[in-house]
Amino acid sequence: MTLNLKNNHSFFLLLLVVIGFLLRFNGLDKFGLAGDEKYSLFVSQFTSYQGNNQKDSVRNPDSKYFTTKEFWSKKKLSDFNDAIARVDTGNGAFFTYILHWWTLLFGVSDSSLRMLPLLFSLGIIPLIYTFVKTHFEDKGLALVAATLATFSPMLISYAQVARNYAVLFFFALLSTHFFLKYLREATKSRDWWLCLIVYGISAAICEMNHLSTITLFVIHFLYLFLYRGSKSTFIGFFIAMLIPTVTVLAWILCPGGKYIFEYVANSVRVYNEMAESSPYEYLSKTTFTNVTLQIRHVISAMFINIDGFYQEITGKKIGLAASAMFLAAVAVYNLNIKPLFKHIAAATLFILSLLLTQFQEPFLPIFILNLGISVIAFRYAWRETKGSRRKPFLFISSLSILPILFLVLYALQDGNTFRVMVRYAGFAYSFCLIFVALLYKNSLKQNLTWKAWIYIAIIGQAIQIGFLIKSIYQDTQPRYFSNYAEPRKANPYPVIAEKIVSMAAEGDTIVYPSDEILYDVREPIMSVIDAQMTNFYLPKELEIPQRVDPYEPDKVFLIKANNEHIELFDFEGTKYRY
Repeated sequence: MTLNLKNNHSFFLLLLVVIGFLLRFNGLDKFGLAGDEKYSLFVSQFTSYQGNNQKDSVRNPDSKYFTTKEFWSKKKLSDFNDAIARVDTGNGAFFTYILHWWTLLFGVSDSSLRMLPLLFSLGIIPLIYTFVKTHFEDKGLALVAATLATFSPMLISYAQVARNYAVLFFFALLSTHFFLKYLREATKSRDWWLCLIVYGISAAICEMNHLSTITLFVIHFLYLFLYRGSKSTFIGFFIAMLIPTVTVLAWILCPGGKYIFEYVANSVRVYNEMAESSPYEYLSKTTFTNVTLQIRHVISAMFINIDGFYQEITGKKIGLAASAMFLAAVAVYNLNIKPLFKHIAAATLFILSLLLTQFQEPFLPIFILNLGISVIAFRYAWRETKGSRRKPFLFISSLSILPILFLVLYALQDGNTFRVMVRYAGFAYSFCLIFVALLYKNSLKQNLTWKAWIYIAIIGQAIQIGFLIKSIYQDTQPRYFSNYAEPRKANPYPVIAEKIVSMAAEGDTIVYPSDEILYDVREPIMSVIDAQMTNFYLPKELEIPQRVDPYEPDKVFLIKANNEHIELFDFEGTKYRY
């Protein structure tokens, strides 16, 4: 018996899943939890950031001492609501709640916290294959899309972030899959109601991961409206939308979600003040120039064929020159001239772009080539997809482009550019992968004399993708989720916890620093974050006394029974606090 690799797509799909897992798992717990990842940890453990619901431990009003056993006292659903309302604005409730049960099964560790989003990111590979095979009826194209998802730097990056985004990306694709299945089954079988229910539930999960996905369902409605869906399909759509609508309304009326809109309004005010007083690359006042400069990061990250190239265009002058060369390339290939002259023109643009950057941005020509090919390929794709085949192509195009344009609307609404970032349009990323696969497939099947340039562009970008994946493992990646002035170190809190377990004995005391003083209406209070973070990694039954020193900003001490002070760790300001 022989294995026909050409036709055995199941074998290749399984191989892609294995490769995808290895790419996502590599270095999973290499770098410490940062920023919003800490919020996921706190909320998933039903623990309020800064200890509002820990009056029996780190915020005990009757004693400055506490133990890990007291820290891990039993929590209720009300504690979950308190925790998420204080740091996550009530957003991402689905992810943090299932992360709670996940950690009960697999424990609290960096790799455990990140494994859940990793699995959802991995699940996009077979799901995108199924999506394309079902709705485009093209197994080859489905395999190409799955391959892009496997090696996608952005999906690899979000797989290693303990946040709700990878889960959101998965359910955005799943809900769209069942939306299209519903439209198909509504006229072909009696199973349409099952598709409708799964669609509604998936939509609700999307909204409970991030409310910004309402954009996705607006596009679904527009698709129905433009293609004049039947009266029954519209009724079915609105019935399905009752599920996320009721779910979200119930959530924002409960203690965990009732502050969402108040928090958003307050954050807009704060970001406007920051944009006015201390603007920087990712936060400035809303102007045409500022939005254009910032959105280039988003466009670059969202489309894998030009991913990473915003780094190549570091200055305005180079950006303008690159845009001019791109327009020139498109114009040349639309002229009715001999193929030889087109090849000469393309080679000239390559040389000019290298000279322009003095060879300091060697991938710039590949960027220009890929961008030019994409525009030309869109024309071919539109021409080749006629009649009923044009609907899914237009739908994917809308799902790829409109969410990015909505970011511009956010900037206009807020008055600042904070929300012009990848994560707020990331739910559309899978559709961008399909969009790119469609464009290049339509280009390569044309009888073009300049087809070699397409292969050059693909090979060049494949090399760039390799560099981007390497940068993820080095923590120097582009701003998919966040970026850091210097690569992060390993998480210091498990290190501190290990030292406590191995060195502390009866009669000893652990003393944590307070890296900042917080202020409320009555009096200044000390920060307890370092104490909380360390206790997450300590054995839950540990009863060594602990306290926080409000006058020590950085060092953790083990004070022995004989009053000997042993330094366990020095945070050195913000060096190890991310």
